Amino acid sequence: EWKKGLKRLFKEEVRSSGTWKLEGSVIVATVTSSTDANLRNQVFSWRINDLGTNNLIAVDGQGRLRHEWRVR
Repeated sequence: EWKKGLKRLFKEEVRSSGTWKLEGSVIVATVTSSTDANLRNQVFSWRINDLGTNNLIAVDGQGRLRHEWRVR
């Protein structure tokens, strides 16, 4: 189980659904519906810099670093 950060891809007070896929070393998430109209039909991506058995380090399109780790 990964830490709750991945679960917070979408804000907890906003309900969204969509799809995600791995394209090479890039995670691509597409919001298909949401209670927040600004999120509908948006695409988010992160380039994976490091993926280990217990952690994931990725960078988004704006250069922000994201670090997720496994809690169990």
